[in-house]
Amino acid sequence: MLEDPYELAVLDEIQQELILQEQLVIEEYERSLQFDEECLNAMLDGLDASNKIICPVCRKNTLTVSCHSIFCQCGLYILTRGMTEQKLRALLENTLTEHSYRCLHNPEFTVTGGMEEEMSLLMTCPTFLEMVLHLTTSNCKRAAYHSLPSLMNQGTFQQGSL
Repeated sequence: MLEDPYELAVLDEIQQELILQEQLVIEEYERSLQFDEECLNAMLDGLDASNKIICPVCRKNTLTVSCHSIFCQCGLYILTRGMTEQKLRALLENTLTEHSYRCLHNPEFTVTGGMEEEMSLLMTCPTFLEMVLHLTTSNCKRAAYHSLPSLMNQGTFQQGSL
């Protein structure tokens, strides 16, 4: 039986850390569950909206796809060449499917680029540290699928390369 106050304090600290870790795991699970529910609702809404594509950035509005651009009410606007709704849907579905085979966490979509750079749609996973989707004016296809662990195993990872 422990009676030393120092040992009791250490055990109490360890217990608090374990409780905190458990809470973080529960929060991640709840976020994942919420994301899955949002995806299901978006899919059901998409069926009602005659197969429109839900914006991967805001996950609320539908994308408008033309031959020369993709845009959403949330502010997403990317110039493209020869893009169709079918091509974009297939690109997003294939990328998300491939990601789900490799990682259980939910990816995030962002728009990058700026003054001199082309606007790009990037799909990243903060947990798996990967960059999967690169959609720009000149490049309407998936980029190579790279993960930090695989780059390190291949010996091709250099600091600052991601």
